Amino acid sequence: MPRPYTNICQGIATEAYGPLTAITKAAGGPVDDILNSLARKYAVNPGEICLRWCIDQDVVPITTSSKEQRLSDYLRAMTFKLTPKEVNQVITAIVVW
Repeated sequence: MPRPYTNICQGIATEAYGPLTAITKAAGGPVDDILNSLARKYAVNPGEICLRWCIDQDVVPITTSSKEQRLSDYLRAMTFKLTPKEVNQVITAIVVW
């Protein structure tokens, strides 16, 4: 599924500010099921799936935490890669909602 902004942002790095909002502030939303399913598959938490989803679309995720363990966990997003089908499943969950 093409991203609507790709024609506009050619050569410009796109960033996702607050990429964890779906799980931290909007729990119970349309992506919960797919995030939890993917988290189980990759043995990570849903936040790491959100970060990897951004990275797999060439979007730079911007996030922070005051907890060292959480920052360490975020680095695990670099240890796996979502398939194109999985990336599209998350997009579909958002669009269909």
